[in-house]
Amino acid sequence: MARAKRTTRADARRRYRAAITESTVEADDDVDVDPEPERESAPSPASRRPLQGPSRSAGTVSPRPSLLTAFRSSFRPIDVRSDLAALPKLIRHWSFLVAVALSAVGAAAIPVLGTNATTVTLYQYFSGPQPLAPALLVGFFAARASYALGIIVGVASVAFEAIAIGSGGFDAAAAASTPPVSRTDLMGQLPYFLSVAVPMSAFFASAAAWYRRFLRTSTPNRGARQAAAASRRPDGKVPRKPEGRPLLARRR
Repeated sequence: MARAKRTTRADARRRYRAAITESTVEADDDVDVDPEPERESAPSPASRRPLQGPSRSAGTVSPRPSLLTAFRSSFRPIDVRSDLAALPKLIRHWSFLVAVALSAVGAAAIPVLGTNATTVTLYQYFSGPQPLAPALLVGFFAARASYALGIIVGVASVAFEAIAIGSGGFDAAAAASTPPVSRTDLMGQLPYFLSVAVPMSAFFASAAAWYRRFLRTSTPNRGARQAAAASRRPDGKVPRKPEGRPLLARRR
């Protein structure tokens, strides 16, 4: 009996020690072990690059307005004081000088070359009471005050015609007309020519200036397309634009 008790106690002690050992191992497994600290890696070349500034976005395309919007926005209010102040500079523009020269050519065509289909056409469109072509030219290329330039062109046209009539350049054409007209009769018509030429020239010049603004307003991207076409290389490729300097780049 005593031996059996000792054996039972020994078995109980072994089971107790085994249970304690298992609980200790499980507790060790639950404990977090600090991993070995990693070495700090050197920064990569990409990470050492400075921050780039905002990249240039592609050219934005402006929305095309409606025809009614372009029609309304093409009108400009008349600023007489500013237009008169800018007039000395405007009359030195090539378009005004060419318009006045064309008016002089139209008035001198019949006295110099005689009466024929070509000279009559030149007189009707470039001189006379309705100098249509010079007014359209000066109005289309005028930076401002197109109506004032048209008035000056109309006065210049009648002045050239008065010089041609006074010098006898239209005597042959007037005598060949039906009924014949004298030089005095032609000179008497000059006030009528002036009253017609001035408002008509102002109107045509203003209409040409309005039409030019209408074209610009209705096709807002036309200038951008022309600039892009002009920047193309001879082989048809568009050259790359140089990138901007980084914002945080150091000056060397």
